Amino acid sequence: MRPSRYLVGIILALAMVTVILLVQNNVPQNALILVWGALFVATAMDFIISPSRRNMNYRFDVLSDGFVGAPQNSTLSIERNHGRLPSAMEVMLGTSKDLSLLSKEPVLTYTGTPVEIELLPHKRGLHSVNKLYVKWSSSLRLFEIISNIEINKEIKVAPDTRPVSNGTVQTQLLPLVDGIKDFNKQGTGSEFHQMREFVPGMEPRSIDWKRSARFNKLLSREVRAERNHQIFICVDNGGQSSQMMGEITKLDYALNASLALCWAGGLGGDQVGFYNFNASPGRFLPPRPGREAFPLVRARCGEMEYETAETNHTWGLSQLTSQLNRRSLIVIFSDFADGMSAELLVENLTHITKQHLVLFIILDDEDVTRIQHPHDLNFDTMSLAVAASELKNERSRAIRELRNLGILVLNVAPSNLTTELISKYMDIKLGEMI
Repeated sequence: MRPSRYLVGIILALAMVTVILLVQNNVPQNALILVWGALFVATAMDFIISPSRRNMNYRFDVLSDGFVGAPQNSTLSIERNHGRLPSAMEVMLGTSKDLSLLSKEPVLTYTGTPVEIELLPHKRGLHSVNKLYVKWSSSLRLFEIISNIEINKEIKVAPDTRPVSNGTVQTQLLPLVDGIKDFNKQGTGSEFHQMREFVPGMEPRSIDWKRSARFNKLLSREVRAERNHQIFICVDNGGQSSQMMGEITKLDYALNASLALCWAGGLGGDQVGFYNFNASPGRFLPPRPGREAFPLVRARCGEMEYETAETNHTWGLSQLTSQLNRRSLIVIFSDFADGMSAELLVENLTHITKQHLVLFIILDDEDVTRIQHPHDLNFDTMSLAVAASELKNERSRAIRELRNLGILVLNVAPSNLTTELISKYMDIKLGEMI
């Protein structure tokens, strides 16, 4: 409890009047004592009749599990044990470092009905809501009563698998898993599927003339896209990937998209492996059928640390290729800080692309674009704009070199990463590029 601004103003005004009257000897001291006594009685009565912490029962409900970058709904309700509740209370939550309120206003107003509060986890791991701070005014508005309540609600934050659980990935793959059952597509593919009697509308080039002559009728040869490819998801979790990009880190964007691709690989009939590296090689998960690999990849993504050391692309990628025994699609989530690291990355990918199909994914940083075109022109903003332009040019140059080497490059905004990656996977499957 602390004096309100209203009470402080009354005390200061009364003190000033008291000093003036005592100096001028225009009023009896007993009258001043009576006025101050009345103020004391008013504050004592206000303290007695005002709602107290003991009259209230606080309840904070939040799910114990959540997804990184996804709002976590929680509910705060305050009930009275006896007496009455204040007409309005200000509420603020004390949370761990990487958990924040989605509302722009950190202080919320409680007016008697349960309050919906959205929490936003910015990183994976174990987060908590530690305390609840509640402030309300006394009945005569002479005091501000502040209550600190221990909550200690924990939230375990994992990579975002909602595109898998809500069917978004499966819906995007409908041209593969539904529109062309069993991956059949007339006129394309390399794996023989079956013979069918030729009917108008079929591709004439699909006619098998030898078998047609043997059976004395036109037979069409149906082929389908080859299945059981090997896909390796390779995630760089070095210092560059730990940087925040919007509400979450580059690494978390990559892990969310990796899980979606792993599930899509299972729907596509492919085997999926997983590998991560930073300053040194990380854990290697051998390829398995996609749905069998998904829980293993999800567990690995959930436990992956945020590193600060610079990535060693040479060591990490060479360790990966030494364990591959067949041509594979290697999907690499990585980045580079400057021109020198970009040259080293290009050099390492040059060796890999001789035996494997490489899809290199780089996130387009919207903050760099914003800094590149400042609204307020001064020395500082212009210096940052020049640095951002140089970084953009180096990035564009590296992307051109990668594409000239036959490497597929996906330069995409973070919000579109999962959708664009699944779309690229479909193009690779239907184009028989592996």
